[in-house]
Amino acid sequence: MMRAIGTMRNRQQGMTFIGWVMALMILGFFVLIGLTLTPVYLEYFAVQRQLTSLEEEAGLVKKSAGQVKRLLLRRFSIDDVDSIPPDQIKIAKKDRHIKIQVTWQVRTPMMGNVDALVSFDEKRDFMAR
Repeated sequence: MMRAIGTMRNRQQGMTFIGWVMALMILGFFVLIGLTLTPVYLEYFAVQRQLTSLEEEAGLVKKSAGQVKRLLLRRFSIDDVDSIPPDQIKIAKKDRHIKIQVTWQVRTPMMGNVDALVSFDEKRDFMAR
């Protein structure tokens, strides 16, 4: 019995070459996904930041829907947000209340003929204070 345990211990030496290759392939796959989707989500966070910063804009509810849209597009341009077409920004104004909805999709190539499609839908409500 003791001899069998000692022999088994000598045979267990860690991960094989194929095991390492498989582990590196899996790790590489997740690194590829991370590197591909990081710019998409950085742009999404910039959109969130700009929509949130509109709350601090003086007289926002007094502006027309077109003025608010131009203001938002200018901020997106400064923050290098390029994947949102202007027609995907919907602004509804009623009395002293503004609703802004930005809906867009980003298709980014992963590898070969495989793409990642990420959809976003951000909504904000602003009321006069």
